[in-house]
Amino acid sequence: MNFLYKMTEIQKKELKISIKSSTDLLAFRRAQAIIMLEEHLPIDTIINITGYRKEVIVKLRRLFIKKGYDSLLSKRKQKAPKVLLTRSQKKQIIETINTTKPSDFGFNNYPFWTTAVLGYLIKEQYRVEYKSKTSFYLIFKQARFSFRKPEKQSERRNEQQITEWKEKYEPIIKEECAREDSVVIVGDEMALTSETRLQKVWLPKDKPAFIQDTSKRKITHIYGFLNIQSSAGVVFQAEAQTGETTVSILKKLTEKYPNKRIVIFWDNASWHKSETVKEYLRSTSQFQLYNFPPYAPDLNPQEHVWKEIRSKVLNNRLIKDIDEAAKQLIRFVEKSLFEYKFFGLHGTFNM
Repeated sequence: MNFLYKMTEIQKKELKISIKSSTDLLAFRRAQAIIMLEEHLPIDTIINITGYRKEVIVKLRRLFIKKGYDSLLSKRKQKAPKVLLTRSQKKQIIETINTTKPSDFGFNNYPFWTTAVLGYLIKEQYRVEYKSKTSFYLIFKQARFSFRKPEKQSERRNEQQITEWKEKYEPIIKEECAREDSVVIVGDEMALTSETRLQKVWLPKDKPAFIQDTSKRKITHIYGFLNIQSSAGVVFQAEAQTGETTVSILKKLTEKYPNKRIVIFWDNASWHKSETVKEYLRSTSQFQLYNFPPYAPDLNPQEHVWKEIRSKVLNNRLIKDIDEAAKQLIRFVEKSLFEYKFFGLHGTFNM
């Protein structure tokens, strides 16, 4: 059976590990059906064992590939935490979270809201004391907040320069995207190393969990581009990030998009502006290159592609073969569409 969505080896391992520790019987049954389908068991056998129709099993498999094991869990209604604030009081608190900062209430060492600060404020203003952090999570969720780490921003960032850049280039970007003879892409580079990257996962309490690391550091370089019009990515492995390498990558893009005017938005890296690159551009009229303002990586959607790649392909694993890891990265990008926002333009999320 051929599928549009391919399951990676990492996803197969995740599914098999999850099914062993699952306490959710419905998720266990769904995962079992997906595994049997992936192992190419006869479809009639799978239907007889699980009771699912063929189209349901295929849909579950696609859902797991796109959203992970949590998408297979049963959606039982959980009991809502006891609400001690009145409706009007909760509305006031939500408005406070969205319109003020902790420093407005004397918490000068807290640039962002925390459950501790919120709990203290509720207690002081309404004489209400919650015993569980779940209640605070619910309030933050209703205020449309999410729990995540703040992102670093360079002290050299010039907001006025960025504003002027946006005003100048927003109409240019939309005009370029509207041209039928052009392909508009954003680009960036990353260094892929064999250093083990860690990200948070759910683990049993009071039990150590380890992922092997290596002292033998290896490195390769990846040039990546995101097609703004199609949400598709393309990546190339390279030995270095230099002017000569950049020219070779630009030539590969002409093979990828023959007979197209190629419009690239990327940063101000020295190899993007090298004499070697300038000399190549003088020899062809196929490219139109634009640079993002300095110290503004948040404007480049390719940064979000890197984040997705690290999360889905690179994190929490030992990389023994750097070239094989690069191949896996490339395969992941080739089968994916990426979500992004770029001057009012929106990408499609499809993995």
